[in-house]
Amino acid sequence: MVAKKKQFKMPHAYVIIVSLIIFFAVLSYIIPAGKYDTMEVHGRKGVINPESFHYIEKTPVSPWDVVLAIPQGLVKQAGIIFMIIVISGSIEIINHTGAIEASIGRVASRLRTKPYIILPILLLCFVALGAAGVGTSIVAFVPLGLMIALGLSGDALVGVALVGMGMNIGFTGGAFVSSTTAVAHQIIGLPIFSGFGFRLIMTAVLWVSGSIFIVNYMRTIQADPMKSVVYGIEGVVREAEDVTIPELTTRRILVLVAFVIGIGFVVFGAIKNWSASDAIPSVFLLTGVVCGLISNYRPSEIAKIFVDGARKITFGALIVGIAGGIGVVMTNGNIIHTIVHGLASLMTGLPKTLAALVMYLINIIINTFITSGSGQAAAVIPILSPVGDAVGLTQQVVTLAFNLGDGFTNQVLPTSAVTMASIAMGGIPYDKWLKFIWKWLVINIAIGAVFLMIATWINLGPF
Repeated sequence: MVAKKKQFKMPHAYVIIVSLIIFFAVLSYIIPAGKYDTMEVHGRKGVINPESFHYIEKTPVSPWDVVLAIPQGLVKQAGIIFMIIVISGSIEIINHTGAIEASIGRVASRLRTKPYIILPILLLCFVALGAAGVGTSIVAFVPLGLMIALGLSGDALVGVALVGMGMNIGFTGGAFVSSTTAVAHQIIGLPIFSGFGFRLIMTAVLWVSGSIFIVNYMRTIQADPMKSVVYGIEGVVREAEDVTIPELTTRRILVLVAFVIGIGFVVFGAIKNWSASDAIPSVFLLTGVVCGLISNYRPSEIAKIFVDGARKITFGALIVGIAGGIGVVMTNGNIIHTIVHGLASLMTGLPKTLAALVMYLINIIINTFITSGSGQAAAVIPILSPVGDAVGLTQQVVTLAFNLGDGFTNQVLPTSAVTMASIAMGGIPYDKWLKFIWKWLVINIAIGAVFLMIATWINLGPF
């Protein structure tokens, strides 16, 4: 008998992170220790002086210090972890009211005879949810997307793309995403959600591009159903089950109003540099509680829903702390500045726009292994932030390169839980999803590169 070949399976994200901690600990015995002098610039402390790098005596990390690095990373990142948990729990309360689903359902029913108007509008709804930080829980909207798409004579790909692409566009833009942008800003020391105006402009362009993509595909398969990428494929959902869309009651309208007002305060807080560790999460928490009370939820019920939302994000929240152990090891081993110096030396002499694009590429590669946005931020930002200082890139450009590299490719990575769950609900084979989505991915990566270059040219600030 011929032995079956074992298929490669990507290790768990925590395994990858711990392996990196061990890897950098080993490097502390190999790489020379080094230091940059730091200074304060525009109120931001710890900015490296790119001309001050010097080597120091080695301080290799012991095996016991490797073990200690994990809880030390959790303690170091505690503020970020609790921020993510509070915001995610609050959003769960808002989502549980059914107000968002009811409003999307109302839009769909009003415009069901105008497919080329309704598709961009519905896509925009999911873009907005992604920009507000709704991530994994977006999967709950896939049955609604399938029902709408199939009702418009589309296919399952359209239904999944409406929800998944929309969320991905908004999430990648990262205007008010706590698990990526806020984490990166907190680590760097930027005002939380600063630069959201530029991000919203980029998100709008990505939405227009996505709308054109979906509408063109819809027209193609309506003219000739055989041109559907999933035509004749067994198992693909072709008749959506009836989805009970909540009624848009007065209470749910009031919830939507409260949610919009809450987001308005988040925007105001971003402008006024409110604290990411208490003020911004408090706005989300207050908004969630108010929405729950409007929906006539009892206090205990609100608390239970909050805990459910917090539980769903525990994986991503904890990975921030575990990934923080990488920074602890590199700092204790005094190799982080040596690595920064090496990367900066490779980029020295490159045009700043090219250096920014290299950062973009680095984040795309790393996202293949660490699909958690918050985990990737905790792992790469401590390195790329000082590299940005050394090569003359603003910290907003560094954050944007991270956002773009972390976001787009999640639509094709088999390690992305959202993508794999969504296409499974539509009965779509993975290879057919790739065939459908690859052009959109290339276009969005290109749009992201253009906006990253623009951000570099205008020295997108602050810092």
